[in-house]
Amino acid sequence: MQHVSRGTPWDLSKFWAGAAVSVFQKQLAARTMWQECRGEPEDGQRAVAHVIVNRVKDGRWGKTLATVCMWGHQFSGWNAGDANRIPSCLLADEDPLIVKFIQMLNEALTDPDPTFDATHYYATSMKTPPFWAVGQTPTAQIGRHRFFAGIK
Repeated sequence: MQHVSRGTPWDLSKFWAGAAVSVFQKQLAARTMWQECRGEPEDGQRAVAHVIVNRVKDGRWGKTLATVCMWGHQFSGWNAGDANRIPSCLLADEDPLIVKFIQMLNEALTDPDPTFDATHYYATSMKTPPFWAVGQTPTAQIGRHRFFAGIK
């Protein structure tokens, strides 16, 4: 698989390094990762971090980590009734996985993207792929997730 860049330079400092990104937003994104990929190998966890950052860059799900993570029915861990929702909220801010996931999100800003600009993924354990994946070619399979770019 060949990496295809969006071609648009992205000034990541506008949403990450500055005051615009609160501790709350970073914590929320890390908790989203906890819900989505805590059981994945480290490369799979890094891939999910890239998808979250790619969605902020894309802008369709909002322009902040918080709006991207909380956008309706995008990350299943935030859906009402999901078994991971409450436990993720009860984690201490200093939980080792939360700290690790914040570091991975920081690294996703500068490290090469193993998902090749993916904004979507799904778990291979799903019996039926989501509707948006039908007929699409994954950009990567990392751990137990298939990643997709160019989904409209």
